[in-house]
Amino acid sequence: MTQDVRDGADTVVGAVVAFGTPADVARQVRAHRDAGADHVRLDPVVHDVETGVGQLEQMGTLLSAPAS
Repeated sequence: MTQDVRDGADTVVGAVVAFGTPADVARQVRAHRDAGADHVRLDPVVHDVETGVGQLEQMGTLLSAPAS
């Protein structure tokens, strides 16, 4: 794989995969919605269900609040 392909893949992944803290992900989800997305799927990558549920609850709270 050439360096150009690897760099391009990183760009594509960075554009479509939200990552970071729940606040970081909420900002990225808002950006997708602002760009016209009417559906955004959230799948936390965690080691246990409780952590994933907690992260989804945090993002739900962040996404239901008015944008700052």
